[in-house]
Amino acid sequence: MKAQFLLIPALFLTSSFTRPAENTSSEFRITKNSKTLDIDFVFLRTHQHCKGVLALWALTDNNGVTGLTLQRTYQNPWDANAAWEDVESFVSTPGLYSFTDRPAHARTVSYRVIAWMFDGSSIVSDVSRVRLNGHW
Repeated sequence: MKAQFLLIPALFLTSSFTRPAENTSSEFRITKNSKTLDIDFVFLRTHQHCKGVLALWALTDNNGVTGLTLQRTYQNPWDANAAWEDVESFVSTPGLYSFTDRPAHARTVSYRVIAWMFDGSSIVSDVSRVRLNGHW
């Protein structure tokens, strides 16, 4: 995996962050200049595409997001001990993200995306599962 270095504009150093304790979704609120921005995943969709898995996702806003990591697991994704492996990392840019993965020949693969915030915190998308056909 390639190391990526990102510069953080001085404007963001005065921002404050809150994450409501009662909120169990992946929503993350950034307060900047008395304006609250809601950052969340709009969607994460995966489906079999040729001999791989196509993952598509989008964020409601990418302000404050420095990078994204697509992860996969062949285990039960809701098990706290499931082993998630990094598939690819991305620099945050506005728009729709997509990536075609070539997973091992497994029957079911689960994916999630982690959005890394410039303050070191992160938000995690919902899990998207793909049941693969054996036509490799």
